[in-house]
Amino acid sequence: IFKHSQVMIQALIADVYPKDIQSVMFGNLKSIIGLSFTLGPLIAGHMTEIEGGFSIACGITGILFIINA
Repeated sequence: IFKHSQVMIQALIADVYPKDIQSVMFGNLKSIIGLSFTLGPLIAGHMTEIEGGFSIACGITGILFIINA
């Protein structure tokens, strides 16, 4: 959903932070991205097990798409 935002954040890190801590900031960014790929399906899987959970997951995804547009 947020791939183009990741490119903008990487450019922001390169422009704003000094060279000596850029690697730390890029590492933090990649860690957060990795956690989101791990936790996102886990949370969505549990959400779909509750009554009406699939509709809730679709609604949240739609809201995120609108916010990101």
